[in-house]
Amino acid sequence: MKKRIFSLVLAAVMLLNAFSLTACKPQTSPVDAKPGEGALTTKSLQNVYKAEAVSTIGTVFENLRISDVVKMTDGKLLVSGYSTADYEDKYYITDETFQNASELTITKEQTENSETYINNLRVNPADGSIWYIKNVYTYEDGEAAIKETESSTMVSYYGGSAMVAVDDVAADTATVVDSEDRYYLVKVDANGNIVTETDMTAMMQVTDESGNTYTGYVNSMLFSGGYLVLCIENKLNLVNVETVQLEKTVTLDVDYVDMVFCGASGKIYFTSWGDSDMEVYSLNLENEKTEKEDFALSGRLYNYSYETGELGYELLLVDSNALYGYNPQDAEPTEICNYTNSDIDTRYNRTMPLVLDDGRLLLCYYDYDQNENEVLLLSRVDPSQVKEKYVITVAGRYINYDLKSALMKFNRTNDEYKVIFKDYSKYDTEDNEYQGAYQQLDKDILSKDSAPDIILLDTYGMDYESYISKGVFADLETFMDADESFHKEDYLENVFEAMKINGKLYTVTPTVNFMTLAGKKSVFGEKTHWTMQEFLDMHNSLGEGEQMFSEATRDGFGSMFLMIAKDEFIEDSGKCSFNSEDFQNILAYLKDIPADYTAYEEKWQENPNYWQENELSYSKGTTKLRPMYIYNFNVIPETEAYMGEEVTFIGYPSSKEDSVGAMIMPNEEIAINANSKVKAGCWEVLKYLLSDEYQNKYSGERDENGNGGDSYQVPIKKNILEKKMKNDIVPYYYTYTDENGEEVKEKQNSSTWIGDQEVELRDSTEEDVQRLYEIITKANVCAREDKKLTEIIMQDAQPYFDGQKSVEEVAGIINSRVQIYVNERQ
Repeated sequence: MKKRIFSLVLAAVMLLNAFSLTACKPQTSPVDAKPGEGALTTKSLQNVYKAEAVSTIGTVFENLRISDVVKMTDGKLLVSGYSTADYEDKYYITDETFQNASELTITKEQTENSETYINNLRVNPADGSIWYIKNVYTYEDGEAAIKETESSTMVSYYGGSAMVAVDDVAADTATVVDSEDRYYLVKVDANGNIVTETDMTAMMQVTDESGNTYTGYVNSMLFSGGYLVLCIENKLNLVNVETVQLEKTVTLDVDYVDMVFCGASGKIYFTSWGDSDMEVYSLNLENEKTEKEDFALSGRLYNYSYETGELGYELLLVDSNALYGYNPQDAEPTEICNYTNSDIDTRYNRTMPLVLDDGRLLLCYYDYDQNENEVLLLSRVDPSQVKEKYVITVAGRYINYDLKSALMKFNRTNDEYKVIFKDYSKYDTEDNEYQGAYQQLDKDILSKDSAPDIILLDTYGMDYESYISKGVFADLETFMDADESFHKEDYLENVFEAMKINGKLYTVTPTVNFMTLAGKKSVFGEKTHWTMQEFLDMHNSLGEGEQMFSEATRDGFGSMFLMIAKDEFIEDSGKCSFNSEDFQNILAYLKDIPADYTAYEEKWQENPNYWQENELSYSKGTTKLRPMYIYNFNVIPETEAYMGEEVTFIGYPSSKEDSVGAMIMPNEEIAINANSKVKAGCWEVLKYLLSDEYQNKYSGERDENGNGGDSYQVPIKKNILEKKMKNDIVPYYYTYTDENGEEVKEKQNSSTWIGDQEVELRDSTEEDVQRLYEIITKANVCAREDKKLTEIIMQDAQPYFDGQKSVEEVAGIINSRVQIYVNERQ
């Protein structure tokens, strides 16, 4: 009977627990949530083009690294590039299929000791003729030809010559002497036949204000009004395209010309830097008068590449995001083709597409990541024909190319979501002191209509604490816990923990770096932890000429100490203890160092050996600590080379006994907007950046030729990190063919320059790897600057720095003010 009663009670308890669990479980898991009402889809995207790849396999272009494509007449294209087959620059005439090509013959100087260079290749749109400048560089070889004066010797270098002190020239190296550069303007007809070759060396000569003459360079070359216009320094030389004779020279009324270009109207424009920003001028060829143009975009024109306009625009502009049309009266350029919307990954490329006769675009560039040409024919797509996906907007002050390229790949493989980007760097101008990006991004983040779904945090410039207090960011741990395919233990969980704010994980980073402090083992022994009191005691014991850090300042190393203070003197509960002795010790050290870098300017201005002495101060022992950035597992040998012996990773001082004194430096902090209508899709994006596929980019893997592997970021997924631990310390090898025709493989030794000496580095060992791994896995402080907190501390500490108040007084004031600030943010 008792057993029966016990069973009934147990069943009741289990049933009650089941009801309890059901009640606590969210109605909808965040990883399975459906897009909210009104979520944007790709049907709303504009300026979408379909990209059709043009293959160059089996053609002369297969081994050509294409650098430029110029439109000719009758559908012809002029393609130039570098041949990997014979290691020469090549020029071909072809069409949009890139299947058939004829080589443009370039006459080169055949004499010994001469080199020929081709530059400023242009096509006259009026008749399709090709124009370029040929530079023939000749030199005399032989020691007997050395031209010496009493105190100097003429020696030549690549592209020119110079007089140098005799003592600066070693006798066995001063063999190339006396050189000459001659320049020729070459005109070629549309079929590739040379029409004229005119010596223009005299035209290249420029006389400065002191009467000295030197050879200038052509910084722009274009066609307008029947002239070939060559800009040399601040002069425009107008060459008649029929007679190929110089008709007149116009001196532009500016000190320096940045770029000369032509509009669709035939109007000539040129840019020059004014007092604070880029300025645009126009030139009237008839009266030779210049006029400042009211380009609304002038202050941001340098963000684009630009050419003569088409499609009804005076100019065409391009950046890595899109192709635009622009008319001078417009406040903003008009987008023509959006690369992201069109799934075109140009990375950092700003190559101008060609507008073909049928309205299609031809985009051609060399992809150095894939070591292949990208030749794409782009055709406009009707919005109704776009495959429908939900849109996720990723926004930040700046979006780095690696992240953008990865998410473009996500777009090509995900059938439900598509990422688009909003880079706010374009809002930074001289007028807003380059704060416009932060200002506009802040407005959008807090708005209802323009808020991005995923936010790339810049914790040095954005008020991220304010966003957290306003509930803008979602707690990412809720996604991790709800996703059965995601396991936190697969990652560096100490990084997740360090990145939490108020106990919640609002951001993640796919990769990190770490920073610690290294010192001589003979000074610090095996010690790998110290307190602020011990640090201050050592600082106070320094002799004359000794210092803890090189060029320490309150706004430099001081900011690092305050990042640690933020972690150590503000508890998760919000209670502050900035009135503690440990924090007072920090203020005591900050008082002893300069406020900013201006204190060191006089030293390096007066001492020509300042930088060399600075670098040698570590091995001499006059500078005790050297910051060490951990971005791979091969950094200890270089640190030892600087210190001159084995090193101890003493780290930053800390009151926490378990601290290794290392700071976690996120490379990209990424947050999900809690109000996003596509939060489940946002999690898919973050999960992709934490996946093996993306993380492996930072594993240090190399191809069969040893390329790649130079990873400067640490992945946070453990299995990828383990690969990196092995790959980073594998020596590099290079192969060559010896005098017997045998292929020889030799290890490539590493070295670094310290002062004016090259120092060979030892190989990293497994022991080195394990020492770094321990720091990586135990680091527990995230390097984030809270600008408001820093402002409070430095402002209230100033009376102590000035000797007006005691450290105890200011510490008490700081603690009270910070406590109020923290309470407001909770």
